[in-house]
Formats: sequence, C-alpha cells, structure tokens
Amino acid sequence: FQLILGTLFFGTESITTPIITYSNISDKVTVMNIFVYSFKSFIGLLPTFLLLTTLAFAASTIFNNTALAIVISFAGFIGSNVVSSLLAGFNKWWVKFVYCFNWEFTPYIFNNKPSIKGVSLGFSIVVCLVYLLILLVPTFIVFKNRDIKNV
Repeated sequence: FQLILGTLFFGTESITTPIITYSNISDKVTVMNIFVYSFKSFIGLLPTFLLLTTLAFAASTIFNNTALAIVISFAGFIGSNVVSSLLAGFNKWWVKFVYCFNWEFTPYIFNNKPSIKGVSLGFSIVVCLVYLLILLVPTFIVFKNRDIKNV
C-alpha cells in the first residue's frame, strides 16, 4: 500500500535508489534493492504481527469483546516501546525474557546485534513460541468450554 501511494504521489524514481545498511557485527556496509530490503524487513517484523494478532484473538475469545481485544492489542504494541525503553537499561537476567525484546527479528536478518545481551535468534524463536502457547492454550480451553448455539 505504501508503494502504491508513494508511486502515485512521488513517482517511480525512488524505486531504483539503493538501500544502504550497516552491520555492527561484521562492520560491513551492504547495498541492496528496495524490494529486497522491504521483504527482509517484513519477514523480520512478522513475529510481531503474529503475536499481536494472537493477543487480539485471545482477548476477543476470553473476554468475548472485540473492542476490548483491539484496545489490548494496540496497547500491547504501543506499550512495548515504553517497556523496552524502560527495561533496556537494567542488567537483570530476566529482562531478556520480556516479549518486546524477542518479537522483532530484523537485527538477526540484517546481521546486527540485538538490543539485549544474551539474546540470539534461536532464543527469540523459543520465547515467541512460549508466548504463543501462553496465549493460545487458555484461549482454546475457554473456547471449547463456551456454549455456542446456532440461532
């Protein structure tokens, strides 16, 4: 959608402009096509969207209120920035288990250091899967026990 609107308002000259990224692990500069960069960014943000969608689904099913589910998922997304900013300065062992430090994979895709020490791609995948289970198991239990009638 952003590509379509950008093309309508600004033209197509910027499509050929290369994207330059810097890796703070390998200390290299990489030049890539805008479509490759956009695809990699989308893949890196996919766990974020998946967890927020699951949070909205769980809240909607458990509380039986769609508006509350949308508010909770938006608050989770906006609050994650606040939580990650506040907790980033702590040197506690439990900080790396907070969901907002693990749900974005773009540092791993672009070969950068994660924001917290001791966090790797495998660790982040496991933490995301645990959060998915924490959200989905109660949701399915509540949904299974709910009395649904055809009207």
